[in-house]
Amino acid sequence: MSLIKCSECGAEVSSKARACQKCGAPVRLKRRGGCSRLLLIVLGVGVVGAIVAQLSGNKQGSPGTQASTTAATSASGASSSGTEPPQTDAEKKREADCHAWLIKAAALGLIPTIGVVYVGGEPGVLVNPGPWATSSFDVKQGLVDAYECLAFKGRDERTSLTVLDALTHKALAYYNGVSLTVN
Repeated sequence: MSLIKCSECGAEVSSKARACQKCGAPVRLKRRGGCSRLLLIVLGVGVVGAIVAQLSGNKQGSPGTQASTTAATSASGASSSGTEPPQTDAEKKREADCHAWLIKAAALGLIPTIGVVYVGGEPGVLVNPGPWATSSFDVKQGLVDAYECLAFKGRDERTSLTVLDALTHKALAYYNGVSLTVN
C-alpha cells in the first residue's frame, strides 16, 4: 500500500482506496503496463528464437529435424549411415530460404507447425484446410518444395510427401518428388 495524489483535489489517498476521502473522486491508479509488455516481447522473441533454432539445422539439430532428414533420406534411397557430406554455401542458403518461406507460410496461417509428420510411416505435411483450399497451385507447390528442401538440408534430393488436413488428417494432396497432385 502506498499513498498517491488524488487526480481531482491533490489530497494524499491510499492506493487501495476506491475513492478520495476528501472530495469523493474515484481513485485511478496509473497502469504502467511496461512489465507485462516487456514480458510479452521477451516471450515473443523466445518463441521466434526457438523456431529458428529448430529449423536452423545446427550441428546438434532437433529431434524433429533429424527425424525428417533421416526419413527423407531413407525414402530417397540414399545412405542413412549418418556420414552426410558437409553442406555447401549454396545448400545452406537454399535451406535458409526454405525456412524463411515456411515461417511466412506459418505466419499466414497456411500451416499450423513447421515440421514433417508421419502418418502410417509415411512422411506428411499438415496444413490448415481453409488457407490451403484458397491458395494458388504455385503456393501449394512451393510449400511441398520447401518441406522437401528442409528434409534434405538444402540438397537437391527428392522424396514423396502427403499433404494432410491438420484437423482430420485427411489427404488433401500427394507430392511424388516431382509433381503435386491435389485431391
